[in-house]
Amino acid sequence: MFKKLRSTFTMLIPFIMLFSTAVYAEQGQTREIHQGVSVNLDGQLMSFDEDSTPFIVDDRTFVPYVALRAMAETLGMAVEFDVHTNTVYLVSQVDTTQSGGLLNGMLVHDNIERHFHYFLPSNFEVGMPLLISLHGMGSNSLGSLDNTQWHTKAEQEGFVVVAPNSTRVILDDAGNVVDVVSDGMSSYDDPTLVQSHIAWNAGHFAATGTLTYVDDVGYIDALIDYFIEQYGVDSDKIFAAGMSNGGFFAQKLAVRLGDRFAAVASVTGPLGGQIMDETPVAPTRMVLFMADDDPVVLFDGLVNDGVVVYLSTHETTEFWLEHFRIDGEPVVTYVPQVPGDPTRIVRHEFPPGAGEFILYIIEDGGHAWPGGGQYLPVQFIGVASEVDATELIWLDFMKVFD
Repeated sequence: MFKKLRSTFTMLIPFIMLFSTAVYAEQGQTREIHQGVSVNLDGQLMSFDEDSTPFIVDDRTFVPYVALRAMAETLGMAVEFDVHTNTVYLVSQVDTTQSGGLLNGMLVHDNIERHFHYFLPSNFEVGMPLLISLHGMGSNSLGSLDNTQWHTKAEQEGFVVVAPNSTRVILDDAGNVVDVVSDGMSSYDDPTLVQSHIAWNAGHFAATGTLTYVDDVGYIDALIDYFIEQYGVDSDKIFAAGMSNGGFFAQKLAVRLGDRFAAVASVTGPLGGQIMDETPVAPTRMVLFMADDDPVVLFDGLVNDGVVVYLSTHETTEFWLEHFRIDGEPVVTYVPQVPGDPTRIVRHEFPPGAGEFILYIIEDGGHAWPGGGQYLPVQFIGVASEVDATELIWLDFMKVFD
């Protein structure tokens, strides 16, 4: 993590000196590298009382601590202050030692600890794209990656993947909300958990009315900022892709955070009824996969007691064509079929307008991520297509930059 730190100290330290209450970090052996400046083996600077006002000396002029942060940022580094140990850290903004693996992360948003998994390819470098993989109802971050294999594609193509967890609602016996957590528990791992209580606030329903106040859109917005700041991902190459409840949520993100995404993909997740009257904040590229024999999320939409739960495939298509100001007939092609696969996928690429829209219809297909396998019997979810949706989506995402 501190490879860049050590190479930069020779430039930075001769010009600065940090005064403090002289309380040294307890972790590891320390050594003085400049008058009044000591670091330990992890590169930690000496700490100071958080209630005091630290200063540095630069060319014999006293400047506040924020100047140290500014100087560090010009060198591609960051200054962090741990309020628990009163320790100042001068760290690389990119943790290069963690590349090439699946990692855990957490950030607090709206007073909820939001946990996620993320993957850095082995050739990781600053400026890579970021893809956000959104799991379905009852699932979790690991389930999303297992189903889509986005981390495998990331290793091949060179981009960062983050798979966040939705929240999980905990109710008492009377059905009242006791707590809302984001711990990555899955109803597939623990059948005692209610599937609909593990979901995104996606605009097509509210799990027993308990998710309407969860700010999942704000969480994803903060998560994007986190990866821009911590890993230097390209802010112009942010993507999202989700299935089912995660697909509904991807649609909601395209409506409310379209200015942050280069492209968004939804698999078996049309537009939710709760957001069908909203106007997208900005045009983007939307890729939609819908299966015409899906018994879970119906191809023709769902209305209960006069209330639109979610739009049909046709209505979702019309929503995006209207808001993206797209006019004209699509180019229709068949995706090459996998031998032995009973499904066929038809691709409809509409002419570009302010935004872009691509529709894939999975003929005779069910409620599954194409290429992700038959995760439940056919009688429950229909037939899972064997075509690789992850590959198709990534190719469509990259065409944004053609």
